[in-house]
Amino acid sequence: MNPVSQTPEAHPTDHDLTAWLRNELTVEQRGAVETHLERCDHCAKRLEHLPAGDDRFVERLREAAGLGPTAADPPADTNLAFAAIALQAGLIDPQQLADACVLFSTRAGVSLADLMQQQGILSEEARRSVDALLAARRERRRSTATTETLSGRDHGGPGIADNLVLAPLPGERLRLRQLHSQGGIGQVWRAHDTLLGREVAVKELLPELRGSRTHRDRFFREARVAAQLSHPGAVPVHEYREEGGRCYYTMKFLDGRSLSSVIRESLAEPPSPDDPAKTFERLFPLLECFLSVCDTISYAHAKGIVHRDLKGDNVVVGEFGEVNVIDWGLAKRYASGERVAEPAKRVVAESATLEGERLGTPGFMAPEQARGEQGAIDHRTDVYGLAALLYEVLTGRAPFSGETANEVMHRVEVQAPLPPSSYRPDTPRDLEAICLRGLSKDKADRQQSAAELADQVRHWVTAQAERRREALRREGFFALSRDLCVTIDPDWRIEQVNPAWTKMFGFAADRAAGKPVLKRVHPDDKEVITQCLRRVQQGDSAQDVVARIQNADGAYIPINWTLTRIAGQCDMYAIGRPLDERSERRRSLEARGQFFLLSPDLFVISDDTGRAGQVNPAWKAVLGYEPEEVVGHQFSDFVHPDDVARATRAGRRALLRESAVNLETRVRHRHDGYRVIAWTLCRVPGESINYAIGRDITESKRTEERLRALLDRGPEALAVVDSRGRIEYANQTLCGMLAYECGELIHEPFDKLLPESGRADGWKRFEAFLSAPRVRSVGRGQSVLALRSDGRSLRVRVRLSPLRLSYGDLSILVEVSRLDEPAPKLHTRPT
Repeated sequence: MNPVSQTPEAHPTDHDLTAWLRNELTVEQRGAVETHLERCDHCAKRLEHLPAGDDRFVERLREAAGLGPTAADPPADTNLAFAAIALQAGLIDPQQLADACVLFSTRAGVSLADLMQQQGILSEEARRSVDALLAARRERRRSTATTETLSGRDHGGPGIADNLVLAPLPGERLRLRQLHSQGGIGQVWRAHDTLLGREVAVKELLPELRGSRTHRDRFFREARVAAQLSHPGAVPVHEYREEGGRCYYTMKFLDGRSLSSVIRESLAEPPSPDDPAKTFERLFPLLECFLSVCDTISYAHAKGIVHRDLKGDNVVVGEFGEVNVIDWGLAKRYASGERVAEPAKRVVAESATLEGERLGTPGFMAPEQARGEQGAIDHRTDVYGLAALLYEVLTGRAPFSGETANEVMHRVEVQAPLPPSSYRPDTPRDLEAICLRGLSKDKADRQQSAAELADQVRHWVTAQAERRREALRREGFFALSRDLCVTIDPDWRIEQVNPAWTKMFGFAADRAAGKPVLKRVHPDDKEVITQCLRRVQQGDSAQDVVARIQNADGAYIPINWTLTRIAGQCDMYAIGRPLDERSERRRSLEARGQFFLLSPDLFVISDDTGRAGQVNPAWKAVLGYEPEEVVGHQFSDFVHPDDVARATRAGRRALLRESAVNLETRVRHRHDGYRVIAWTLCRVPGESINYAIGRDITESKRTEERLRALLDRGPEALAVVDSRGRIEYANQTLCGMLAYECGELIHEPFDKLLPESGRADGWKRFEAFLSAPRVRSVGRGQSVLALRSDGRSLRVRVRLSPLRLSYGDLSILVEVSRLDEPAPKLHTRPT
């Protein structure tokens, strides 16, 4: 390669940078490239896209394993990756790896891991450690563009061609034991501090990134930010070192799981939208972790630091509930908050993150991050990140997803997130509203601080916890109560029932919970219960509400309910007691009494001797009697003497077998003669008493009599026939014309007035009229032969008119006009 000879303004070629990465330059050439890289972020960023080349030692291993440079068999790649991690973790040395690979090439069907364990190269514990790291690496490579942090390098972590050999750290104090995890730009070792005798974590800049000044500065900034956060939720940093070409810092070792894994485990249980208590029990420990994260971030904001990469994978939950926020590699200082003192040793410009560079995790990014607006990032960017973390707590996923990072970030900028309840129907609506507000595109619409967001979530948790404690207290009371006890939520669904409910209706508590309270109420009682529930929701109460509830066998049981609201809550509380026979009778009497008071009709209850036991106020309005003037007297004392016998027989018949309907009697008015009352008599079930309802029809009878008198004395011969052809009425003129006595034709068929030879034709014309009733003349003006009672006939003209009565039946008005032409005598008076 030619020496690098460039002016200060010139940039190294890709060939020069690749040679620098492969350590193929002379000392002078390497110095020139590094000097340029220190002041040129553009070229430092170019390094991330240049191939570093395969390690020659790894190539020898691949050849010894018989894989060849182009092998792509997944099992072979897995074996080599296992060997590479074991070597990098210091669990084996290069010679042991070479020997194992040579032996592996001769053993078909045996994995390299099994072979190393069989040969005693790796212990069982060491193998499990390497398997865990290998699984974590596979998981990272399978991760979508949604959850991987954009950190300026390949997200898959170092490949098998990366520098695998780790020389011991300078000095004797730190002894590396095993590789614990790998992240965007660093790897974490589990180590032993020999001086203080404790386990520590050593985070080291990845070997392939040591030549990038940008990544070294970012790594140092991460260590410095973490060291300045003296909070229980931040990992304490012990010291930072750059020596022997390596960058690393030590900190407390965290032994736990990521919050994401805890969330996934909790979401393995199916949603339970009908059981809010179960949902709260699932969410409560997750929300406690979330609130701890909020407190840590609120503290960081007070120091003027924003995290910029909040997600479940960057939160570690310890075995004893301790919660730590990790990975401050993308943290940024902003103008607000307490100013952090700059260390004297080294100053890193805050402009190390280029304007327009989009750093963070796409699915969890705030819109201003996705747009690369570094100047717009402040504490409200972390508020969005916390809301995104809350979204993950509720649903187990990021607010946005997609196939590529650019696709995800585009959605972050322009789309609204789906409500968490679309993924988990049991998501509490209040918590969902808090989460979606924090995910607002406009920073001004979000909660304005991490503390405000935490306060809203904490208030919800506190309210639910108090509600749960109240429910537990109610459970104790419910278990002891012999009455039916039910709690009802604001949506009128059953929340809780007691054992008395189960015993009475045969339904277990879990079958009743979550069901609409009206589901098993008798249809006739639903309107009453609905009105009561509405009143109670408005702050009122309801006592002695009787409703029939269906049991497991389908039968309805009458229950006397008392409904009220629980103090300080929106829930309602119902206490019920079954009605026994005496209570049911008393309720029936009270219901009848209430009905008596309101009805305009006459009501009287009398015993088997006809003596009145109870009357309603309508007696005063209709007949002028005070109730006490009637009660205790025989009913016959008020009836017209001519109607007593008929009324007495009807009353006795009603007591014994059948009701009497439309029994017309004249009842004496206290001041003004008699009134005509139409009675309905029936027996009260199970008792030897009569129940009589009377309606005053005096005026309608008078009107009917007047109308009948007018019709009887009119010059026209008239009759009324029902739709069956039966004569309902015939006036005196018609009866005189046909030589019949008044009333003799009532209920007779109309064809009695026709000769036998004309009856068939008469019925045809009658049916034709019924099919299209309208005013018409029979025979279209022709005469019709009519039969008198003495057997003589006469010619008449008949005109039919339909009568639509108020009760819906059809009657026909028949007008008969006599013609002068003679007619022969046919027979004697018909029978």
